[in-house]
Amino acid sequence: MNDYELTCLISSALEEEKKNGVTEKIKTLITSSEGEIINFSSLSEVNLGYPIKDEIKAYMLIIDFKIISENIEELKNNLDDEKEILRFFLIKRIIHRRKKETVPNTIPKRQANTVSKMETDENQKIKLKDIDKKIEEILSPSEPSKETSNKEAEGNKQDNESE
Repeated sequence: MNDYELTCLISSALEEEKKNGVTEKIKTLITSSEGEIINFSSLSEVNLGYPIKDEIKAYMLIIDFKIISENIEELKNNLDDEKEILRFFLIKRIIHRRKKETVPNTIPKRQANTVSKMETDENQKIKLKDIDKKIEEILSPSEPSKETSNKEAEGNKQDNESE
C-alpha cells in the first residue's frame, strides 16, 4: 500500500447536509477501493484564486490515506464523476524513514571558529572606494589604469624629445 494525499474543492453552493453527504461519499469511494483513511481534515471555506465553474469560493477537504496503486485509477474516475467536486488534486506521498541521529548539545568546533572569524572581520571595515577600485581592476584587466597610461605618455614624450 502507498500513501496518498487527496485535496478536494467542493462547491460552496451546497447546503450543510449535502456538504456532509459529499464528504461521506469521498470517504466511501476511498474505502470501497480498498483504501484506509489515515487523516481527515474538516471542511474549510477558501477563496479561489480564479473562478472554477463560475464559483469564487469553495470548501476544501484534505484526506491522507493508504491504497493499493492498482486501485488509484478507479478512485480518480469515481472522483471525476462527482459533480459537486470542483477540482481535486491527488499526490503520492513518499515517506522517508531514517535512523534518528543524535544532535549534539554544543556547537561543533569547526562552526565555532567560523563564528569568531566573522566577528573579527566585522571590526575591520573596508572603504567603499577600495571596493569600487578592486571591481574596476577585475572587470577591465586588459585596459591599463589611468596612472600607468599617463606615465607611458610622459615616457613617450621624453623619447621623442631626445631623438
